[in-house]
Amino acid sequence: MELAGQGTEVVGVHVGYVDTDLVRELEGDKVAPEQVVTAALDALAAGEPEALVDDLARTVKAGLPDAQHLIYPGLRERFAGTVRV
Repeated sequence: MELAGQGTEVVGVHVGYVDTDLVRELEGDKVAPEQVVTAALDALAAGEPEALVDDLARTVKAGLPDAQHLIYPGLRERFAGTVRV
């Protein structure tokens, strides 16, 4: 919310393994870096607070409370007029 006043938007990007040099030696499913970028930009364009890029992220998120959808509308209302959202 604080960064919105200067026109900065923030998106939480959640993903398992991304196919980079860092995880080259690991076995298992990996997401292409381009897929991460696309998901992040799509979430940004849709005004979503986060992007769930792959099945691992969606599975983990399914087990957690959906707090950001409860919190963000109240924050936007509270800061209305003080920040651009």
